Amino acid sequence: MLTIAVSAYIAVYLRHGVESTPSSVHEAILFISVALWPILSGATGYYKDRRTRKFFRIFVHLTSQWFVISSILFAYLVLDKSDISRLSFSLFLILGYISLILIGQLRHHFLVRIRSRGMNQRAVIFIGQKRQHSDYISWLHENPSFGYHL
Repeated sequence: MLTIAVSAYIAVYLRHGVESTPSSVHEAILFISVALWPILSGATGYYKDRRTRKFFRIFVHLTSQWFVISSILFAYLVLDKSDISRLSFSLFLILGYISLILIGQLRHHFLVRIRSRGMNQRAVIFIGQKRQHSDYISWLHENPSFGYHL
């Protein structure tokens, strides 16, 4: 959410200059987007256990979630007949999307790196047949970045 707020302020300053202050419409856009992010994330399961999900799957989820937020913001601007610069709104959407992807990529690589080194691990107990046990152990050894150990 901090990423969204920072991208909103950067968009305003890029469009209107450093000495300008955000208008009430800019603040409403910021409030709506920051409020919608945790609501949509909780409803869609964006922050569920991400140990076994690849970054591409997270990227698709993030893209669809940002598209929904963008559509709601655009509908708000049209229905409210707000006087806002299309350039600052477009900059906000583009900067917000790029910053969310970059922060997500950094977080993903950071977690993969520390889990591969043996930190942030979760213990797993396996109950089952011998063949399934050996398959599961080989899967755990092939993917140490998931952070599981027996």
